[in-house]
Amino acid sequence: MPSSHLLGVLFALTSALAWGIGDFSGGLATRRDNQFQVLALVSFSGFIAFVLLALVRGEPFPSRASSIWAAGAGISGAVGIAALYLGL
Repeated sequence: MPSSHLLGVLFALTSALAWGIGDFSGGLATRRDNQFQVLALVSFSGFIAFVLLALVRGEPFPSRASSIWAAGAGISGAVGIAALYLGL
């Protein structure tokens, strides 16, 4: 088993690779389609994946305050990614 320091580095590199691939793929997709269509498709598929994962793990439903904060963060992130895709 790798040390916790090495494991942190591996997780960071994997995360950077995933974000890089996602940004690159999103930029390519927006050459063919509107950036809001690409964003909607990606967001919807991610939402479905996380809901299924939460159901499988038996996670409790978040509180109303947590849901409001999460929605605000999601909207802010979506606007930022849409602006990135428009710029690409």
